[in-house]
Amino acid sequence: MPGLAPTTNVNRFTFGYKLHVAVDQWSGLIRNGLLTSANIQDVSVATALIPPDAGTVYADRGYHSKGLRAHLQVQGFGDGVMRRSQKGKPLLPHEIERNHLIVPLRSPVEAVFGTLKRSYGLSRMRYFNGPRNLVAYLLACMAFNLRRSVALTTG
Repeated sequence: MPGLAPTTNVNRFTFGYKLHVAVDQWSGLIRNGLLTSANIQDVSVATALIPPDAGTVYADRGYHSKGLRAHLQVQGFGDGVMRRSQKGKPLLPHEIERNHLIVPLRSPVEAVFGTLKRSYGLSRMRYFNGPRNLVAYLLACMAFNLRRSVALTTG
């Protein structure tokens, strides 16, 4: 798992952090994780988050951009990124329907966030710098994967 996103300055104090995860849709295991400062847009770290053997990439509206869609097409990945309305241009009915169909496919990611926050104490970051918070985040991801892999092998 990579660590801090390249856009993060580790020597500056930040007023918040964002957790980014790539989750395997079928097993629910965390494939990749990044920690960024809260002012970094989700879409700016999307390409670093996608595993090289991803099939269809499902993501919420925060990852919608022409650049990411082009990257997915060049890499041969399926586009499961929810669409977002643009300034003064609402979504078309077929785009709204597409977004509704993607919501249940994204649920493994939301379950991971819920578990990391509820069971591993990541609802708030404990430390004052990025590298320490990154270690706490990656250790929580490893613990999550260990717990999930036991559930997969015994279930």
